[in-house]
Amino acid sequence: HFLIAVPLLNQVLMSRFGLKSLLKTLTKSSGKDTQQHINEIMDWHKGWTTPIKLKAILEPLKAGKQNEFLSLGSKFKQLQIAKYLIMAKSDPLCYKHIKKLKDDNPEVPAFTIEHCGHIIPLDKPRELNNILQEILTSASTTYER
Repeated sequence: HFLIAVPLLNQVLMSRFGLKSLLKTLTKSSGKDTQQHINEIMDWHKGWTTPIKLKAILEPLKAGKQNEFLSLGSKFKQLQIAKYLIMAKSDPLCYKHIKKLKDDNPEVPAFTIEHCGHIIPLDKPRELNNILQEILTSASTTYER
């Protein structure tokens, strides 16, 4: 995160090349479909100016959001709804935090997706779809009772 705050370097990181490189480092797959999804994301962001891109990334950090996982555990326990966890095994940003949530809440059903980085819909869209269908089926069955 600190690299994004460095003047001039942030210009490179916020360029099409920089953002595309960042997305590639957060995914485990490099197939044609993944490249197409990354290009679609890049096209969606192409109208954003560098200051808007920087604000979208840096504002949560400045607001202390980098510590939100530390307080997430207690909030998670307080939720009075059906809870499920989806963990991407190769996610460099969130896996260890979600794993800790699972360890602290063993009663919560969890799904682990192997060989998957931070951006699950890019890396494993079919697996994610299957998990979400299973969760929705489970939730609708519970609701009907």
